[in-house]
Amino acid sequence: ILTQILATGIGIATGSDALGQVATQGADVYLKGYSRENEYEADSLGVRYLLRAGYDPKAMADFLSSLEASSRLDAELAGRSADSVDKFDIMATHPRTVDRVERAIAEAGGAHPSRPPDDGRDVYLRKINGLIYGDSPDQGYARGNRFAHPKLKFEFRVPDGFTLANQPSSVVARNPNGAVIAFDEIPKARNISPRTYLARLNVRLSDAEDIDINGLQATTAAGRVQASNGPRDLRLVVIRFSPDHLFRFIFLTPPQFTATLADELKRTTYSLRPLSNAEAAALKPLRIRVVRVRPGDTVASLAARMAFPDHKEERFRVLNGLAADDGLPAGLVKIVVDGDVPKEIL
Repeated sequence: ILTQILATGIGIATGSDALGQVATQGADVYLKGYSRENEYEADSLGVRYLLRAGYDPKAMADFLSSLEASSRLDAELAGRSADSVDKFDIMATHPRTVDRVERAIAEAGGAHPSRPPDDGRDVYLRKINGLIYGDSPDQGYARGNRFAHPKLKFEFRVPDGFTLANQPSSVVARNPNGAVIAFDEIPKARNISPRTYLARLNVRLSDAEDIDINGLQATTAAGRVQASNGPRDLRLVVIRFSPDHLFRFIFLTPPQFTATLADELKRTTYSLRPLSNAEAAALKPLRIRVVRVRPGDTVASLAARMAFPDHKEERFRVLNGLAADDGLPAGLVKIVVDGDVPKEIL
């Protein structure tokens, strides 16, 4: 906290955001280097506590391995190399977490619990049956190329080939050619018209045009910006959705692909529409459903029940901590379904 305050103070005192950012980066490096040995100590204490509580400390490494597998799958789904999550840069001064835990276990003499360990697996699975998986109703739902918000009651669609992700402050879609679509809400904009908002931006825009999007007042304008990966054509669309909500589309395209994508991005703009009360009520979150493995079940047959359009088996394996060559375990497993889940585990 102290280093962050000092870094912010440098930026304020000098009037330089760049200096503040450099100071912040230096603070991060300092703090991460400082905490490395503390993390080893924390791992050793964690092993000690697990042993005393009767748990197998190797589960710490299994858990972290599952997190790593989940991160690798997320990278693949976003169109990045799975190996990208394993690359280190100057900020990544920590050892790999799984290796770190295994070192702590080794330093504990490879100790085992004093009594047969109880991992509480079935109790845990029964308690999470029905838990919301992924986005909540407050965040809206990204499904395939559609984003829909049950509380604000709107939806829009992005073109095929774009990977849609619902982030805390915005919805972002990317395609392999480097084009980006971002959608968010402009804060504190109750009395600002779309055209007025665009005029206040510190960005050179041209060809401002008032348009109607399914009965909603909107203004669009274009420009060119310099991004970290080169020049990008910019298209901004600002929409007055309601007296309390001003929405914004940001379209960024590499210049060589702008003309090719123009019609598809225009369709995305005009796909934004309000939802009726009935349509909004029909939107349901994804939920965890715990099911019992039956004779004849396979990884493939259970994965087919997952409420995803693609990578069903990979998602099932990551969700249940199964490696690529692991068979189906006996007992209970998790799947993800769309809609309500019965309390009873069948």
